[in-house]
Amino acid sequence: MEKENIFAYIKINDMKRSLVISSALVFVLLLSFQCKKETACTMEFRTVGIQVIGDTLDDFYTIRNLNGDTLRYESYGFEENYYTVLDDNFHVYLKNTTENFTFVGIINGQKVVDEAFTIRGDDCHIDKVSGVESVIL
Repeated sequence: MEKENIFAYIKINDMKRSLVISSALVFVLLLSFQCKKETACTMEFRTVGIQVIGDTLDDFYTIRNLNGDTLRYESYGFEENYYTVLDDNFHVYLKNTTENFTFVGIINGQKVVDEAFTIRGDDCHIDKVSGVESVIL
């Protein structure tokens, strides 16, 4: 090979190598932006609730205002007359959104509690945004 052709051959190979390396770097950068960061969730189980002071409810439920669904929970007995409005079992429906709920309490067939709650979900749990802690009958 002539001296000029050798230099041209080397120059073309260097350009190809630079192009391959640049392409690989761009590909790796694009992949890194597409990777979703994993969220480390705790094992805690959250409950949003209300304490009813003055009497014990015969029945209670939560209404999901978005669609009118009725949600029923057992009274866990954490505290006397403490009733669940919503718990982490509902998180799959509330993930990264905020919704309004209404807690209804019944005594002797009469509605005695009707309280509004706003509850949001993050990647892992539910949290109360607004709503009362307790109600006195």
